[in-house]
Amino acid sequence: MTNTTIAETNARNTWLKLLAIIAMIFDHAVYGWIIHHNLHTEYWQGWRSPGRICIPIFSYLIAWNMAHNTRNPPRYATRLAIMAIISEPIYWLYFGYNGNAFIPLAAGAIAIIAIQNRNIWLLALTALLTAAIAHACQDATIIAQTALTGTAYLWITTQRPAALLASLALMPALNGLCIPFTLMIPITIALIAWAMHGPATRPIRLHKAMFYAFYPLHLLALLLVWGPA
Repeated sequence: MTNTTIAETNARNTWLKLLAIIAMIFDHAVYGWIIHHNLHTEYWQGWRSPGRICIPIFSYLIAWNMAHNTRNPPRYATRLAIMAIISEPIYWLYFGYNGNAFIPLAAGAIAIIAIQNRNIWLLALTALLTAAIAHACQDATIIAQTALTGTAYLWITTQRPAALLASLALMPALNGLCIPFTLMIPITIALIAWAMHGPATRPIRLHKAMFYAFYPLHLLALLLVWGPA
């Protein structure tokens, strides 16, 4: 992949990142509204569907950055892990359970480091720790998103069909196989395909700190609006 192609994809990725941030804020705001009005059923959960595109998009963005946009993958993974630690108390207060989005993103980044270095022991340790965290949080989607970040990286760097098929197979598990959420998968795939192969577009300036800071800050804001779950 040429430097020009990477730069063009980076430009589209900034728009995709902004869309994913908006989608996540929408998802979490609607969740608070559902809980606040005691409407927590699968039917009402469907109102969150547009926001669920953010989960695989963030996995793709982490994988892309690990492949093309960071000179120091361990430092990048460390930043993600630090944000997971910072965000967890606020996440727990708002949602009433554990497992914030930075956990699988950090685990996925560490898995990619293992893949880059062909370190089977680090990969196995990452898998075990991810499974332990998922068990503690009672959230199997943590495993699915960690795996998706890894398979997305393999697809980006190798273009092997098996990596693409593995990524597609993991997507339904990201949302606990909830049908309304699963229906958003084709839209998500189309958006990621546009980011990777779409026409040239002008980038928007998003400071990298915004990607990290928005997550705990928007949860804190929603916590102040809706109160604890």
